[in-house]
Amino acid sequence: MRLSAVHMPADVYYACSVHALSFEDQEIMGLLIGKFEGNDAYIISTMVLQRSDKRKDRVEISTEQLHSAFIKTSELSDAMGEPIYVLGWYHSHPHITVRPSHVDLRTQASYQTMDVRFFGIIFSVFNEDKEKGQEIQVTCFQAIPSEGCYQPYENVEIPLYIEGVQNFSTPCSESIFQLPQIISQEDHTNYDEMKKNFQNNFISKLQNDSGGFLWILLYLI
Repeated sequence: MRLSAVHMPADVYYACSVHALSFEDQEIMGLLIGKFEGNDAYIISTMVLQRSDKRKDRVEISTEQLHSAFIKTSELSDAMGEPIYVLGWYHSHPHITVRPSHVDLRTQASYQTMDVRFFGIIFSVFNEDKEKGQEIQVTCFQAIPSEGCYQPYENVEIPLYIEGVQNFSTPCSESIFQLPQIISQEDHTNYDEMKKNFQNNFISKLQNDSGGFLWILLYLI
């Protein structure tokens, strides 16, 4: 059953935009949770996760983070009293066109093996226009096998409808409030990794230097 359309509340759009604008030199990534009704997807909230790989043109989250997301979704489903699922993912393209890259399409295709209705949304940010100033472009997409030999997958654009809301939902508000904490956790993780690598390199250098010094002592003796 193929996906026909995606419905995104305005508060979720705002939350995703804030997340996308939090880094100008790195891509961000999060998950979209909600429910399917027929061939349409209805987003309820976002879920910001700690990134395992963050670059200007690529972003990844670990399998542990994905597992954590499914647990949180299950808890939210119990709290709301209705089935809630991970519907799709979103990420940013800072200073890059909104069109999905071949890496995006490959990632999207792998997600669709879990559910053919799974979708991706891209927020292209920090695009300057002399007439418009800053402009945010958004696209919703899926991947299908390519009939050509140049790329394994093709982009299929999915209709995306931004729908007005009267108030921010509680899950969406919590997602926005958690963003600074998650960014801080990423910084601490990066610091710990750099510290560990420095210590390992320093110990290796000491071992190498001490080995050479030992050979000099043996030669002198």
